[in-house]
Amino acid sequence: MSFTLQNALSSVAPLGFLLAGLVVGLIAEYAVLDRVAALLDRRGRPVAARLIGTLHGAVPLWTAALGARLTVDSYPLDPQWRLVLQQFFGLAMLLAVTLVVSRVAARLSTQFLRRYAETLPTASLISTLIGISIWTAALLVALELLGIAITPTLAALGVGGLAFALALQPTLQNLFSGLQIIASGQIKIGDYVQLESGKEGYVTDITWRTTTIRDQSQHAVIVPNATLAQVSFTNFVFPAEQTSIAVALLVSYYADLEAVERLSLETARDALAECGGPLDGFEPYVRFTEFGNENVKLNVFLRAQNSVDPFKLRSDFIKRLHARQRSEGIRPPFPAMTASETTAPAPSATPSAPTAPPSAPSQSPLGGILSSVFGPPRAP
Repeated sequence: MSFTLQNALSSVAPLGFLLAGLVVGLIAEYAVLDRVAALLDRRGRPVAARLIGTLHGAVPLWTAALGARLTVDSYPLDPQWRLVLQQFFGLAMLLAVTLVVSRVAARLSTQFLRRYAETLPTASLISTLIGISIWTAALLVALELLGIAITPTLAALGVGGLAFALALQPTLQNLFSGLQIIASGQIKIGDYVQLESGKEGYVTDITWRTTTIRDQSQHAVIVPNATLAQVSFTNFVFPAEQTSIAVALLVSYYADLEAVERLSLETARDALAECGGPLDGFEPYVRFTEFGNENVKLNVFLRAQNSVDPFKLRSDFIKRLHARQRSEGIRPPFPAMTASETTAPAPSATPSAPTAPPSAPSQSPLGGILSSVFGPPRAP
């Protein structure tokens, strides 16, 4: 039994370096890296703190790989175990390096796109594609480390790629639609858009599948990229970095349209001045569009700097205009209901003829015989 125990211990002992490296890596990550990142953040160095954060998950892999290498160099192992540990060492190092490189590349690409946001679109789809490219290259290197030939694998993937593409057709359609949206430059993060369905808000992100829009209620409107690429939409900040809104109004037929236009323009100027974003050289304007059934339709067009919230600007303008119209005595677009206008029918001028009393129900011959024998039926 002792011989068996000794053999077991001799078999498990080479794994000591591997386990020790893994434990040391976990302790270093959670006891050292987190504190260093927090210290750098407190001292006003957020970039260095983020770079330290990219090492999470990679340090245990590096130390475990180092333990595997020490095991290979320190113990006389069987050729099969030696090959397994050498492959583990290579794969662990590759995984750790790929993890760090993909995180750093994603963050650098995000910072680069934010710096050049006027000319390049900022979206998480770009970072996602960069990460996919890095991990794909790492997968090919890993296959080489495992001794798997890449050329036959790529040929097999090419044969099965057609079936794979057909199965993921909606996903791939959204992916390429998102790339088309970003490449066209017609929508960027932060643009204020209105969809064909009437939904409107700020574009907050464009992912590999959907585009997220934040509406007035701070809710997220999720639109598939394929749908957004096919429907009509209005971008209020394209091509100029400005916020443009059109407020639809109704006025009565009896209103003075000149007075309505004057009040609308004065109120629009006041609302733009209050929001703090008027544009030099721009004047709001009014356009009467058509005659309605009970009113005249018009639009008031306002334009401000891109930092102005269009929801608040529209709300302030409507409140101010409503107060001005009431103070100026401009009639509402719909007739007001008075006390004499009720839904009850008016009384008739001539008295109606008296109604005849209801006639008794007719009886059948069998009913007459039964009533003569048993008496008339009782009232219920």
